[in-house]
Amino acid sequence: MTRVIEIEESMFEIKPPAGNEAGSMQRDFSKVSVPKLIRVKLAGRAQPDFPHEILLGSLRSGDLRVRKPIPVSLRLEDGRFVAEAAKLDEFGFGQTASQSISDLQRAISELYLTLEESAGSLGTDLSRVWKALQRHVEKRSAISNPGNSTA
Repeated sequence: MTRVIEIEESMFEIKPPAGNEAGSMQRDFSKVSVPKLIRVKLAGRAQPDFPHEILLGSLRSGDLRVRKPIPVSLRLEDGRFVAEAAKLDEFGFGQTASQSISDLQRAISELYLTLEESAGSLGTDLSRVWKALQRHVEKRSAISNPGNSTA
């Protein structure tokens, strides 16, 4: 990104100290027109700073947990953020990076629950996604009740 900044002529006067007095220069800002003082032109669109690759470690779901972090790529497309979990063929969208990640977390949770219900009748592509999803995500009940012992 290239930034070009043009500064117009100063629109204020600098008055030297009166006589031989020691002192600092004084500026008369009463004649300053702030909007015309500095004009900034940006060449191209400014790209906000954000990480382009993250590891997603939570789904914000009470029923599911991430057992192995999910690689996610972030990018800007048409002024909107896109969070993509390529291994899972899943996307999230938003006006900010955080919103796109939240949308992706919701989508992954919904995908897990949907594929879990249909696990026995999935086609080739969805079976691949389901296997990848199981490597990264699990139900909390599967880890919180490892043995169902009663006293």
